[in-house]
Amino acid sequence: MSLTNIEKIKLPGGREVSINELLSFIYGVPKADIEILRIIEKKGKATTDEISEMLRTTKPSVSKSLNNLVKKGLIEREKLRDGTRRGRPVFIYKVSSNLLDEKIIADLNQVTSDIREKLKKAN
Repeated sequence: MSLTNIEKIKLPGGREVSINELLSFIYGVPKADIEILRIIEKKGKATTDEISEMLRTTKPSVSKSLNNLVKKGLIEREKLRDGTRRGRPVFIYKVSSNLLDEKIIADLNQVTSDIREKLKKAN
């Protein structure tokens, strides 16, 4: 089971937040980007056209989100080699649930470590 399949997380104070809100906050990306991340994770891989059709939104909007997710290291981009096509290249986007989970956990551990360090310095 992947972290992105978790709907809500209960925080120590009792407040519940969606995993989408948490990931959006941690990585500084819009919730729409996280929605695209979840689509790719469920499908295993997808093209800009496929995601655009699923969300009924424009390809440029989806491309912007995909580029952002690639830059944050949350998904991978692979160029499809199709020698018969001319024009812009076609990319496929994919994510490994296990690697994504490991990245999220490692990043959260880093945040925890940074907080500990700052607390030590403050005392």
